[in-house]
Amino acid sequence: MFYDEAKIHVRSGDGGDGMISFRREKFVRQGGPDGGDGGRGGDVVFVATEHLNSLINFQHQKHYRAANGVHGTVQRMTGANGEDLRLQVPVGTIVRNAESGDVLADLTAAGPAVVILAGGRGTRLAPLTTVLPKPLMPLGDGPILDVLLRQLGAQGFSEVTLSVGHMAELIRTFCGRERHGVRLRYVQEDTPLGTVGALALLPEAMRRRSLIVMNGDLLTTLRFADLVDAHRRSGATASIAVMHRPVQMEFGVMDLGEDVGPARRILDYREKPEIPATVSMGVYVFEPEAIGLITPGERLDLPDLVLRLIRAGHTVAGYEFAGYWLDIGRHADYERALDDFERLRHELVPDPPATPAKEATRA
Repeated sequence: MFYDEAKIHVRSGDGGDGMISFRREKFVRQGGPDGGDGGRGGDVVFVATEHLNSLINFQHQKHYRAANGVHGTVQRMTGANGEDLRLQVPVGTIVRNAESGDVLADLTAAGPAVVILAGGRGTRLAPLTTVLPKPLMPLGDGPILDVLLRQLGAQGFSEVTLSVGHMAELIRTFCGRERHGVRLRYVQEDTPLGTVGALALLPEAMRRRSLIVMNGDLLTTLRFADLVDAHRRSGATASIAVMHRPVQMEFGVMDLGEDVGPARRILDYREKPEIPATVSMGVYVFEPEAIGLITPGERLDLPDLVLRLIRAGHTVAGYEFAGYWLDIGRHADYERALDDFERLRHELVPDPPATPAKEATRA
């Protein structure tokens, strides 16, 4: 039996300081605070990866620290969050507290596989999507898909499978076998299979693992590891990242009461109100039991899979997220994405993660 050990010191980043700024202008009797909150300090996260087979990289460098959050500034500008430090270790690694011996992380299995759904036709964005698949629509200095791949790479995910269909060759040609340090694989839909039907086409080894599945046309500051952590702690078979978002009604809405002759009394009238709703963000975690409910070659959408799981007695969890999210489904969404991306670029496109030193000696 192979045994390897390394003792290192890790520290999460410090949160940034909040800014309290008072201004006093002529003829204004009282100034007011307009400072922003400090950003969150980064975490140290251990990630199991199948292409490593030893801890030798940690024998030389012993101290690791995540990035600090940035201080808040005036005009209520919140400081940027510190980048997480993601340390890659071999599958089978157990991380313990050196003083107490408590197990902090048991990485005896590979982490979840990642699938990006990039096979849709994007009909609501026509005619733009008649010449480009939606994941390759321009956003900043690259396509929408690039933002997701950069985020995944920065968060320590080294492999991603792209499910492709419409204009698949353009996606394959643009992305190739590796992009932004992320190795890429592909599964091909010869006919449209709905939003989750293509998951049954994944190799058997992937179908036996937990899966992070996401749409290829979304913008979000969600940390995917947070979703996975919440999923595992819930014990659910499937988890969906959700947001509370009001839905604007296009009609006047009335509440009706008792009968008044052949009609009913109107109790309330609201003209085109916003109705509170909990909506799917298009990011999911599935256990193998969920994928097993999909028949290969079957066209299946996510709501149908969720209902199958619930009727079969499985737990489906919703992970509530309060950060930034945008589904780029319509022309108005795409125009907003172009504006939001420039404003939130530092949050949406993080710097590459730090890596352990390459030189090593045995302790």
